[in-house]
Amino acid sequence: MTVTTKKPIEHTTLIGFGLIITGGTLSIYHLRHLMKSKSDRTGLRIAAAIFGGLLISMGANLCADAIHDKVTGFNI
Repeated sequence: MTVTTKKPIEHTTLIGFGLIITGGTLSIYHLRHLMKSKSDRTGLRIAAAIFGGLLISMGANLCADAIHDKVTGFNI
């Protein structure tokens, strides 16, 4: 059994960056397809792009919270 030495703040930062990258990729992919052609899947592509933006927002909030906890010295 392996014991991790990372603190919860580092896990939060890693998850936040993962959400930012995933949301950005999802949004860019679907927005590029929206710009290329209009098809019957337009509603789905708009919804996926908005969901990607939501993931970016959640990731940014997690990163900001982790940075705030690091600066203020709050440690779980």
